[in-house]
Amino acid sequence: MLADINIICLLESTTRAIGKDGGLLVSFKEDMRRFKSLTLNSIVVMGSTTFYKDLKGKPLSNRLNVVLTSKLEVDNLDNNLVLLNMCPLKVIEFLQNTYSDKSIFIIGGESVYKQFIDIATSLYITEFTDPSLIGDRFFPVIDKNIWLCVNCEESNNLLFKKFNRIK
Repeated sequence: MLADINIICLLESTTRAIGKDGGLLVSFKEDMRRFKSLTLNSIVVMGSTTFYKDLKGKPLSNRLNVVLTSKLEVDNLDNNLVLLNMCPLKVIEFLQNTYSDKSIFIIGGESVYKQFIDIATSLYITEFTDPSLIGDRFFPVIDKNIWLCVNCEESNNLLFKKFNRIK
């Protein structure tokens, strides 16, 4: 059985935009605090653009950072960073077998979300509304036949939602 796979994302609610020009579309301190509290001491899985552009090539502290890349097979650069070139199921199997005590969070970007959404068990979505922000990277459609919103909280014009897979 596969581990729980959580996706976490900040998106514009009207367009589902998440990024522009290889970086985040926007950032909110409250969302960053939520992101940190949810992902602390867990595994964060991301694409190489997210790692090199958004994080400037620096692993997030107190988390195992897994970067999906086409360049390497498996390379453990230090205790906090692993580079992998595997399909999503193989990534999860590897992480589950190697780090079975840690939660897994998929943190982006667009292509990584698309690869993992079909095997994810939970979505942690922060929504904001500002359709004037034009993105070029988008989150997949959240199909209401597959996902059930089990929690929704509003704070400072942000909606913090949790969805669980029902199919």
